[in-house]
Amino acid sequence: MRLPAAAVCLLACTTAATASGLPAFDSAAYCAKVGFVGMTQTTTTLDGCSAQEASARADLMPVWPNVPDDLRSHCVLAAEFTGTGSYALLASCLAKTAAERALNGGETVGN
Repeated sequence: MRLPAAAVCLLACTTAATASGLPAFDSAAYCAKVGFVGMTQTTTTLDGCSAQEASARADLMPVWPNVPDDLRSHCVLAAEFTGTGSYALLASCLAKTAAERALNGGETVGN
């Protein structure tokens, strides 16, 4: 999963409050939950989820130090909604919220 260019620019151009590392999500546990379709686990879904999680984590690593604390907190909560956390959900939240802020002059609408 790639972050949209506008989101990457907004995140990278924002001054960082802290430079802590990415949260430690259990991608294997998350994908094990997602891998079930109906009552059986599918290898295709599990493998796709694992690849998406690894890609999202790799995409987030260089921009995470530049993500403002309030955006981090908001999106980590959203990404942990499943109980295990997901880098793909985190990246999606960051991209959506950053784009929303860009469209609204820096203000977040909604949540």
